[in-house]
Amino acid sequence: MDKKYLSELILHLTGKPIDPSNDSVDEWLIQEIARNKNHFFDWNKFNELLLNFNKDRISPGFFQFFFLKKEGDLETKLSIKQIENGVGYFRKLAMLAYGNIIFAYRTLSRLEYKQIENRLREYVRESKSIIKDFKNRAQKLQDLKGINADSVYLLGYLTVGGMDLDSKTTVALQDAGVSFYKKRIKQDFCHFALDYIKSGKAKIESNLLPGILHQAKKVLQIYFDKHKPVDIDKFNKFLNESVLKTIELRKKIQKTKDVGKFNNAVYLTWDHMDVYLATSMRRKWEFQNLYSFVNKLFKNKKLQELKLRYFDPTQSYDDSRIYKGLTEGLMLKRAKCTIYSIQESDTFGKDSELAATLAQGKPVIAFVPKININKHSKELESMPIEFFIYEMRVLFETFEKPETRTHCLKWLKSKKSSIVNVKLLEKFLNNFNEKINEFNSWKVWNTIETPWARDKDFKKKHRDDFKTFCYLVSIADKYLYDSRATTLMKHPLGIQVNLNTGVANGVLVIREVDKCAKLLYTILTNQYKFGSGYNKEERFWYLKEKISGCIFRVVIDNPKLTNSFWNFYKKSEVD
Repeated sequence: MDKKYLSELILHLTGKPIDPSNDSVDEWLIQEIARNKNHFFDWNKFNELLLNFNKDRISPGFFQFFFLKKEGDLETKLSIKQIENGVGYFRKLAMLAYGNIIFAYRTLSRLEYKQIENRLREYVRESKSIIKDFKNRAQKLQDLKGINADSVYLLGYLTVGGMDLDSKTTVALQDAGVSFYKKRIKQDFCHFALDYIKSGKAKIESNLLPGILHQAKKVLQIYFDKHKPVDIDKFNKFLNESVLKTIELRKKIQKTKDVGKFNNAVYLTWDHMDVYLATSMRRKWEFQNLYSFVNKLFKNKKLQELKLRYFDPTQSYDDSRIYKGLTEGLMLKRAKCTIYSIQESDTFGKDSELAATLAQGKPVIAFVPKININKHSKELESMPIEFFIYEMRVLFETFEKPETRTHCLKWLKSKKSSIVNVKLLEKFLNNFNEKINEFNSWKVWNTIETPWARDKDFKKKHRDDFKTFCYLVSIADKYLYDSRATTLMKHPLGIQVNLNTGVANGVLVIREVDKCAKLLYTILTNQYKFGSGYNKEERFWYLKEKISGCIFRVVIDNPKLTNSFWNFYKKSEVD
């Protein structure tokens, strides 16, 4: 043990280095400590050591809290190893609560035990006490009414918007068909129907007319291209069937929305809100994927014991986008943490929810699915063809990466496929994508399923190619999600600043549902475990959360940035 060792120990405690030119440190003291490897310090001796290094003394409470871990006797003697452990404990809490070692030391070193305990309560509260509070929660006055997996997509503004257009178009065309049939006009029906709608005889609101007219033109073209020669009776039968399906669908939508509104009102009355789920849902399968994830996550036995309350967007609805936005903002403010679901593409709304959580100093778990290629491939086979239409842009971008292509060709080779090089792989993908687009172009309604426009016919017709295609998409998905996880862990915005305190908060990336449940339990019950270290290349100290392996807190080692940053961020030196 030498002066350098003690200097580093004092630096880690106070956040400020020892001036190399400072000769005030008594050499006899250093020699005495060096000679006696089992040298012990009590509160008085440790303060003498601090003064020898020109550092401020610590209060009795500081010594008790960080070194003794209790309100013990100040004459208790601690070994140098115990002092090291105490410094490490202080640094961990300083990084969690203050993000600045200097400010934390300057503030806490002057306080008494109970004051420090109160300041750090959020980080030092015993897990047993927290778990007890969770388990002792009173029953809810009102609980949610569940919306099942097949219906959750009916809450979506975008998904329902398309249904509304299809619904009004069927009625307009049906009205035109009835008029045409009665008058037995010799004019071409398609032209008659469009003129009839355009004239306003179908009683359409003026602001809806352009959209319905465009949709009607598409429907007429697709239907009569597929069903030649023109048979108005058959078309009316098809329209009647579509209208019936529309009526059924609209009833289902209204029923689902009513349940969503009820749930939304219930969320607003709950005393507790523990978890907010941030996601972007624009397509049917996105709603269903989140529904599946939420149900798997919160069925975890340990989480169920806590009687958690969480805001699930697949169970909530409000007609007003303003009210919905304010409701979600409130839930985001109240929740203890946010789970951010990574998808093929993300949206402004979801990203802003992640940023808002970090800006409040609350933890964010980013869930990035870990793809098992074989299992995922089977799941893709059950997806609607429409899914591949919307996802192909993202997937083709992933196929551009050499590692994705190499993996695809390796698998094709194992299956003794005729696709043996990149050129043939691209040709296969482009050809199959054209088949999907061609199939989709023959779909009359965007949202109303009709007897002759079903995916199973396409999948049966292209059975082998479709299975191959799904496997290749599965490989691409694996690389896409792996890449997104890596980016999130390395991106500068993966660590954002608490706008009130200046503490830098890191996103915790997790890849499996079971681990996500374990991490969530750890966060809510204050059972964090951290590793600490120093990044020499980028010059910062960090705390790394052990389940996710992600950096959770950082303290920079840049004097100019540190000085400027904390001059603007810190409050008073001591409250």
